[in-house]
Amino acid sequence: MLKAQRLRSQFIWACCLLLIVVAVAEADHAVAAECGRDFTRNQVVSLLRAGGFTGWLRGDPWEPGHMLDELTIDKIGDVKAGKRCLHLYMYIIRHHLRGCAHHETDRLLVLTDTQYLGSYIITEFPLRLRGNVLEFPRDKRFPNENLGYRIVFGPDGPPGEIYLLGETHSFFK
Repeated sequence: MLKAQRLRSQFIWACCLLLIVVAVAEADHAVAAECGRDFTRNQVVSLLRAGGFTGWLRGDPWEPGHMLDELTIDKIGDVKAGKRCLHLYMYIIRHHLRGCAHHETDRLLVLTDTQYLGSYIITEFPLRLRGNVLEFPRDKRFPNENLGYRIVFGPDGPPGEIYLLGETHSFFK
């Protein structure tokens, strides 16, 4: 009789533990589902303008003599950081002065559903997004060097500073 009561008690505890695991998994799934939001280009531009973005956007005054060649804003993906979702975009602007070399500026933009948080100026395009880690290609010339090949977005959001491909980059508007 005592053995049957112990088995019943263990069964009840196992069921309770299973319910807790299912509840946590559903909560995580609900947050991850929110991360599937896609913005239109105009919505991204509106969030950038409202958030104090310091880069050039279509319609902004352009410096005399500068010629805009191309401006693209492409979605990389979404990252779950703590209880919120971060939307990652690549901002690429190509321009030149009349008769001079072309210039390119690449920024990794970080937004939430309601605001632009900031960006990093980067020199390489991301390779892939795995969970909360944005990975960049390794430099084949230095296979054993730890030059920084990823950005990890923690529960507090984007790191204030990253070490990426041998360079330090600050998070800024």
